[in-house]
Amino acid sequence: MSFRKRHRLKSKEVKVLGGRMNEALGFNMLSDEPAVDRARGVDMDFLIIDGKIAFLVMDDVPFPTLRTILVRGLDSRWVEVDEGAVRFLANGADCMAPGVTGADPGIVEGDWVYVRDGRHKRPLTTGTAAMSGPQMIIADKGKALKTLHYVGDRIWDFE
Repeated sequence: MSFRKRHRLKSKEVKVLGGRMNEALGFNMLSDEPAVDRARGVDMDFLIIDGKIAFLVMDDVPFPTLRTILVRGLDSRWVEVDEGAVRFLANGADCMAPGVTGADPGIVEGDWVYVRDGRHKRPLTTGTAAMSGPQMIIADKGKALKTLHYVGDRIWDFE
């Protein structure tokens, strides 16, 4: 993966991005980071911490990558799927409602969410919700969320 531009953010810029994350997601994972780089990619920006892509930046709001969720944990904005859906999600497919077994009730359409498997609770993909959390659970057809980042994609493999 290549970047068009990459530069170190000032602490003031990190605080602003952390505030935007807090407004959008209800938490701030950037509060204690000493050195954060912002890189401009082809279709979105990235925040790089310790040489790894830690956050995706969309509409000037940072969202954690799967590696960041694995390391730090996250108890909100989750969608849980059955074992049958894992194979498709690992290949980058959008999450369909029939595979959803549980979801955070606070999710509304358009929210950033992450998908985890039902057995191990490990994150599989991140994306944008196409319906609310309670609606995902009861729906028997349709797309529950649009995938943005998944295990094994170019963001996951970046070193």
